[in-house]
Amino acid sequence: MEYIICSIKDFQDKELDVFYSNMNPLSKQKINKYKNLSHKKQSIIGEYLLSKLLNKYSISYSDASFFYLESGKPIITNYPIYYSISHSSDKVIATISNHLIGVDIEKIRNVSLSTIHQFANKEEEEYILSSKKNQKKRLFEIYTLKEAYVKMMGLSILQLKDVSFTVQNNDVFCSDTSCQAHLYYQNNYVFSICQKKE
Repeated sequence: MEYIICSIKDFQDKELDVFYSNMNPLSKQKINKYKNLSHKKQSIIGEYLLSKLLNKYSISYSDASFFYLESGKPIITNYPIYYSISHSSDKVIATISNHLIGVDIEKIRNVSLSTIHQFANKEEEEYILSSKKNQKKRLFEIYTLKEAYVKMMGLSILQLKDVSFTVQNNDVFCSDTSCQAHLYYQNNYVFSICQKKE
């Protein structure tokens, strides 16, 4: 498993325009539907990072055949490789693996704690609320873990409650024992990667 994380500030528009012109048609089609210019930029950067990761596996981005499952999960059909892309605010992350994988990143920010019942079970809620100082951080830990899991599995966001996570010190435990889950932090961002075990 490998990942690359970067800031959108690291890229100039001209550079992105050149990459966009050579992007795979399916991803272009999806990006063209975005009305928000920032989302378009984040998505182009995500594809660019993916191309860099594919190079590490000796795969040319232009040779990869892309397809979107009914769930919206993107896959590469002509190589035994899996990937996932996520972005939040000015950060973009892409990850790649020989096994099913999902990633989610979120900027730690003010959100209403009343939203936790939409994705967290009772034990996860207790974990989030038990530390006054770290409630927002913990909320995004659990949320990104669940998002990464549903992306890995190609599930719907409505299925966030179908899996549960326990965070103990630096260890993460998933109710799906076939899943390896990891939490990472960068400045005021938290990101999670879920991967099927070998």
